[in-house]
Amino acid sequence: MRGVGLTRDAAVPLFTGIFLGIAYGAGIIIQVAREKRLPPRELFLMGLFLATCHAVVEDTLIFAVIGGSLPVMLGARLLLALLLTTLLARLWKERTPGGAPS
Repeated sequence: MRGVGLTRDAAVPLFTGIFLGIAYGAGIIIQVAREKRLPPRELFLMGLFLATCHAVVEDTLIFAVIGGSLPVMLGARLLLALLLTTLLARLWKERTPGGAPS
């Protein structure tokens, strides 16, 4: 999780969105955000990752049934989501209470 700029608290909603879809994942994200008080940066990064790579199981299988290449689709979606999220996490540095980037 650290590799893409997220904390451990973001793991459950992120993986829920990846495997069960963005609608169900959004419900979990809202609940975790309220309980654990996730910062806006983490919520944005989770949203970015899920917008790029949500419902990997369902979507990939649907496109594989109509002739798409399973490894290519899965790999491309995961790679794009990881690259975009990592890039924006590095550009949007987390701020410490003193105001300096950490």
